[in-house]
Amino acid sequence: MTAYNKRLFVSNNSSRPPDISVCISTYKRPEKLHRLLLQLSGQVLDAAFTCEVIIVDNDEIGSGRMGLVNQWPVDVPLKYVIEPRQNISHARNKAVEEARGYWIAFIDDDEIPDEHWLQNFWTMRSTLRGDAFFGPVLPRFEQNVHSWLAREPLYHRPRFSSGIRIHFANTRTSNAFVKRHLLSKYRFDANFGRLGGGDVELFFRIEQDGYIFYWCDSAVVYEYFPPERVTVGWLLRRAFRGGISYTKIQKKNQPNLIRNLVRFFKSSAGIVFYTLILPLEFLRGRLRVIRRMQQIVLQVGHVCGLFNIKFEEYKTTAMF
Repeated sequence: MTAYNKRLFVSNNSSRPPDISVCISTYKRPEKLHRLLLQLSGQVLDAAFTCEVIIVDNDEIGSGRMGLVNQWPVDVPLKYVIEPRQNISHARNKAVEEARGYWIAFIDDDEIPDEHWLQNFWTMRSTLRGDAFFGPVLPRFEQNVHSWLAREPLYHRPRFSSGIRIHFANTRTSNAFVKRHLLSKYRFDANFGRLGGGDVELFFRIEQDGYIFYWCDSAVVYEYFPPERVTVGWLLRRAFRGGISYTKIQKKNQPNLIRNLVRFFKSSAGIVFYTLILPLEFLRGRLRVIRRMQQIVLQVGHVCGLFNIKFEEYKTTAMF
């Protein structure tokens, strides 16, 4: 059996709740869950705080058990539960319900953390009085990915200096460190559970109520992209979904006819403008073409969101 770094954990028999609950939602990706747990077990941590791991399997047959869960050391507080309702929001809410820590650290099952991931979040929360902290998600590609797209900066997300206050548009549960009491008060909306963007929608509501988010650039995780996600089609579909979900967030939390009309005209103008200049981008290279196409489908997504067009990115077998 692989050797584990047990400094990460507090005993199952301890009556004292852990400081941090690491929450993982998974769906039919046991090999990736295996990889994540192996990496997580090697965290380099200060003994001043304790942790537990919560795994919520959104597959009703429990395929995640193959992802090392049954091999985990018995004296380590890893809790594995099944949420049979196939909806990522239900899975996240279940993880929060099962967690006992004062802080919740979210990470996805197709990611791995840097070895100082939790330590860096913990250090920053002691220097800044924030309610949630977020860190960078850097792309990595599976060994069998040979697409030229993997050499372009199309998979990089915005990144900021540590200590910068950020807003809801740059939040996500793929790398988050949040006070648990907030997540007990604000639940993930199941209406976004198959579309995506439910984490951003939740943090929108939290921010609207005056809570503060900070960026922790040293708390790094890495997201792995398989070949089926390293395509132009996947990039455009993700941009389209982003447009729909962002507009639905705005409509839900700021319902207003005038605002919706303004959003419609701005998005429609964007579609026309970006489409007209698209031919010129072919002179500047394929990267510029793809970025312009992303802008077009993003605006199309905004319009579809205004008209409540249904789109369920996570209704496939690769739900997360």
